[in-house]
Amino acid sequence: NFRDLEYLQENSIITFNTLYENGLYVPFAVFDMSATPGDQNYVDMRVFKPSPEAAKREFIATLAAEFDKRLGIPADRQYYNIIELDTWGAHGKLLT
Repeated sequence: NFRDLEYLQENSIITFNTLYENGLYVPFAVFDMSATPGDQNYVDMRVFKPSPEAAKREFIATLAAEFDKRLGIPADRQYYNIIELDTWGAHGKLLT
């Protein structure tokens, strides 16, 4: 739990490795987000079918507005990596 200062101090570096790179990260903010409709911190981040580019950009704009509203982080200070997988899960592309 990164809200606990002692825990944060003991775990101040996070290792996150993927097939493509190894990474070390330092948490600088914590926020609650839920994928359960009706929860106070609910954000719908599910997309079940391929979407046109305009729809993806609209989704990102909506998400950015939520982060601005809830956390006070303006859109120009946010960064997103969206990984879009095909229905078979074998291929994907990175959208930034």
